[in-house]
Amino acid sequence: MLAEGGMAATITVHAPDGEGRVFVDVVGKINDEDFKTFKEKTDQIYPIRPGHLIVTLMSYGGSIGAAVQIGDWIDKRGMSTFVPGDRTCTSACALIWLAGWPRTVGNTPLIGFHAAYDPTSRRETGAGNAVVGAYLRNLRLDYEAIILMTRKGPTSVEWLTPDLAKELGIAMARLQPPRAIPIPPQPELQARLHWAPPLQVIAAWAEWSKSARSLAPQQLPTATAPPSRPVTTSREPAQKVVLYEEDPAPNGNRFIGSVIWRTDTMTPVPGQPPELTIRADIEVPERKLAVTWSLRRNPDKGLSATHTVEIMFKLPADFPAGGISNVPGLLMKQGEQTRGVPLAGLVVKVTPAFYQIGLSNIDADKERNLHLLKELGWFTIPVVYNNKHRAILVMEKGMPGERAFADAFKAWDQYAQDPLK
Repeated sequence: MLAEGGMAATITVHAPDGEGRVFVDVVGKINDEDFKTFKEKTDQIYPIRPGHLIVTLMSYGGSIGAAVQIGDWIDKRGMSTFVPGDRTCTSACALIWLAGWPRTVGNTPLIGFHAAYDPTSRRETGAGNAVVGAYLRNLRLDYEAIILMTRKGPTSVEWLTPDLAKELGIAMARLQPPRAIPIPPQPELQARLHWAPPLQVIAAWAEWSKSARSLAPQQLPTATAPPSRPVTTSREPAQKVVLYEEDPAPNGNRFIGSVIWRTDTMTPVPGQPPELTIRADIEVPERKLAVTWSLRRNPDKGLSATHTVEIMFKLPADFPAGGISNVPGLLMKQGEQTRGVPLAGLVVKVTPAFYQIGLSNIDADKERNLHLLKELGWFTIPVVYNNKHRAILVMEKGMPGERAFADAFKAWDQYAQDPLK
């Protein structure tokens, strides 16, 4: 909806828990004045570790204007959002939830969307949907997701199911431990909504890769701040990618794809200057597989990592292997057919489609990792599918990749020498 009178949402800031996380509960209808209140209360909390300010949402909706403002603030400040189990977050509330990084859920939440409407006439409004569309695009959602989130009329709800979230590339994680937060009953609002099967648990908040635990002595957090809008360099020619899949056939399966290397300018942590990030956009058309791979310097001294790698898979709903079960690590190699050498680091499974790797900051590991990253021309990403079959994704740097790595490491070295530059 656009705006509607009534009592404002209750916004409560809790003291930090044992892990240093701060929860901000937003309960009830979102009204026009709520952004001002939310901004004032959360602005007092910073500085805080990225991902450790978690906005808990329980609402049937309200003002889109306030929701968009709150969402923009969450996105820019690197907050996480959370819908507890057995709680409802629809309409304007769901728009706020999408701004979190990461977006988190408990057990069986209900998250739903519908088109914007004028509360006086109860009719859909094009202006409101235009605002919502621009906001969602600003959150880096695909057009397919935006269409789905605005196609239902004011009296119905498009529920976000696990399959739908996977299809649209909307990453979610389960927050551990779940928080059971009471919410006042709102039967008159519940009656407006169509019932739908509850959302099942999407993924664990963090699942450690057994093969990587010995490579780094300290735990790496499972959440990072969202990147700022990237400023992309000129498009480079595609380089070679090969997907090898385990198969009963003697030589397995081999699929050819491509990778586009480039550098993006992003802000890894709120309040810090933007830095170069190396990005690779991978496609294997025959498998309808797409992967976004990125490497950036870790500016957070509280993390036991020199650099972080993020790997995001986008799979079709009918992917033959069912999905991704594990990514054990990351290897470098001299050529497509040569033996790979593993990078020392720790893998975190954020969701079934999203993995983070923190590269070890132990002196010996750090020197070896940097040598491998700079000198070897091919990456190998080992993958375990849901059907237990294994695969490896091999991608070539080529000249575009070499340029991207040279530019990024030069910028990172300069920043390390002069952080204020």
